[in-house]
Amino acid sequence: MLALSVQQPWAWAIMAGIKPVENRTWRTSYRGELVIHAGLSVRRDQAGRDHIATLGHVVPEQLTRGVLLGTVELVDCIPSAEALTRFGAAWVDPNPAGWCWIVRKPPLFVEPIVQPGYQRLFSVPLSTDWATLHRPKRTVLNQRVKLLFDALRHGSSSDQHSQFRVDRGGLLGQVRRREKQPFRIGDRTLYT
Repeated sequence: MLALSVQQPWAWAIMAGIKPVENRTWRTSYRGELVIHAGLSVRRDQAGRDHIATLGHVVPEQLTRGVLLGTVELVDCIPSAEALTRFGAAWVDPNPAGWCWIVRKPPLFVEPIVQPGYQRLFSVPLSTDWATLHRPKRTVLNQRVKLLFDALRHGSSSDQHSQFRVDRGGLLGQVRRREKQPFRIGDRTLYT
């Protein structure tokens, strides 16, 4: 699996789905899944935070550094001049010799993975099951909906199942157990 080291807060903006391009001085022919590594550098941190704030987004105070954050799909690599017409000046570096890497679908890892970064594309030895690395939000919510529909269909309460809540307060999010709250639908008592 190939990875790209990106300085914070730009790595955060890409993984939050806010920034659709990554500006580089070189192009690549690689397309496909790409791991985003949050670099250690803090050189332009405040300038990046200020720029993101002018676009209406709030950057978390504490940003993780020196870790693999998640994956994106690298779909294209186009000259900066072309990217300016497609995406505007908000995220595109106006350097006429620059290249814009177009990314999408940024799922986060459940926990960041500590990994040193390197210049250019580099290989990361991830042998862990990808399903356990990616953010569990959709899976947990789908599981909850399925339990509710099963309970309605079969007339049983869902109190034998564990229920979860997704905390969206942080960039990575967390899944926590919560107390079941009863509610009634007709003559049935269900728990959410």
